[in-house]
Amino acid sequence: MYEYLDKVLKKYVVQIYHLSRKYRQTKSDEMNVPGEINELYSRMDELAREAYREIAEYYYRSEKGKQDIDWTEWLAEVLRNPDPTLKYAFDAEEIRKRDRLVEALLATCGSVADFDRALSYGVLMFGWEAVSVADAAMAEAREKNDVELVVWRSEHDNKVCDRCWKLNGKVFHLTTLPPKPHPNCRCWTEVYE
Repeated sequence: MYEYLDKVLKKYVVQIYHLSRKYRQTKSDEMNVPGEINELYSRMDELAREAYREIAEYYYRSEKGKQDIDWTEWLAEVLRNPDPTLKYAFDAEEIRKRDRLVEALLATCGSVADFDRALSYGVLMFGWEAVSVADAAMAEAREKNDVELVVWRSEHDNKVCDRCWKLNGKVFHLTTLPPKPHPNCRCWTEVYE
């Protein structure tokens, strides 16, 4: 279901790691660290929004959504509001993580381990949010197409958790569809016919 998303994520992750090389060696110079990390996170945010837009448009079209969306505004709204699965708003969490990294680098004299940990978590967070963006785009298309019922689908492998497995095959009205039970959930919904 999320194969296209995975393809976009791989491209994004490569771009982020290339971008981060310059900043990885940031030392604890109190004058430069905040500016350099702000610059890094600003560029990462630009790349993320490009990827999210690509993902949203693809999954919206996959549901045969009507193309009358201002994607910039739609995406800003999705990222500004708390995600029901992740329990935070991407925009606010991104700022919090950036500020935390600045503090950590200043406190540890530019620890590469702290930088790498923050970058790894940022990439992980981006992936979780990408799934939320794809799901939101499909929900938007379904709403515009007056779809009322969807069926929950889970992967059929040994990685599926009990909560997801219990939802597999259940039909929900769009207004009662529960959020995904956990981050990194691989479940999806399909229009019920």
